[in-house]
Amino acid sequence: MASPGRARLLFLLCLAGAFLLGSAGKLWLIKKESFSLPYMDEWDAVGMALLIPAEHNNLTVGSFTWPHNEHRVVLTRALTLALVRANGQWDARLGMVADTFIHAAAVVLALALLTGRAGATTRWFGALVAVACLGIPFAWENTLEEFQSQFYFWMLLTIPAAWLMSSRPPLGRGWWAGFVLGVLALGSLSSGFFAFAAAAIVLGLDAIFVRRRGYRELGAIAVCVVMCAIGFSLVHHVPGHDRLHSRDLFEFIHACANQLAFPALENPWLAPLMQAPLVIWLWNRGRFGPVEKSRNAINAMVLLALLSIAAIAWGRGAVLQGRDSRYGDVQA
Repeated sequence: MASPGRARLLFLLCLAGAFLLGSAGKLWLIKKESFSLPYMDEWDAVGMALLIPAEHNNLTVGSFTWPHNEHRVVLTRALTLALVRANGQWDARLGMVADTFIHAAAVVLALALLTGRAGATTRWFGALVAVACLGIPFAWENTLEEFQSQFYFWMLLTIPAAWLMSSRPPLGRGWWAGFVLGVLALGSLSSGFFAFAAAAIVLGLDAIFVRRRGYRELGAIAVCVVMCAIGFSLVHHVPGHDRLHSRDLFEFIHACANQLAFPALENPWLAPLMQAPLVIWLWNRGRFGPVEKSRNAINAMVLLALLSIAAIAWGRGAVLQGRDSRYGDVQA
């Protein structure tokens, strides 16, 4: 059996390997298929809304918070402006490279949180899965469009936010660190408040079934509910997108199953089979997990994923009948 120091070193090497190999796959795609000119939404959502005012020294808070579709992509615009200022010009390929490292950091962070207490075999298998999620171009559109960093910021912030707020003592230092990450996530996608929703559900279930109803627990739930309300109020309604929403319950369920069947997205009937390993793993963790805090954190991660799938299914259910590249990273 390896000593704790050696095991920790091997774990760090595992994480570093996943980061580097996964990034290499994305960088290869960028080298082969990208170009430096902005693309599609980047012209108006970044160029018109941000860079032209910046060039004329007319930047305002609204330049960053102005809605793009349903979202307020504050972090994406801030990153682009920083890269333009550092590079001296707007080069979309530089943004793609930065996005690659943000995405890799988010996936490796999730790997570290999920396998930190696991054995060596689970860690190395998780690293292979992480490399596949990063290196295989499930979501080539996100890799080749600088503007899609919004998805990567969402992953990088909501995952640790949900983890900390569900596993650390309510209203303690670690919990408030998760809170800060959750607030930052509001500037990624309109679903940035899902970290608060996941934490509120986990803490609420604890209050009901485990009878943790102290003022700290109830206060944390209240804070999460308030932040959910604030986050929901920031979602911008786009009348022209109403036709994209799921039109009925059947279409919503079909769109959910479509995503749960990942990577066989064209065969939603495979969803139960594709999710069976996760269900078995969660069942075993629930019965034999090492500590309750770890189980709460993992439950929050699962809720975060399910909320995201439900949001995509509702928001784009009318057109999400097969493979849509931009949602591939979230589905993976």
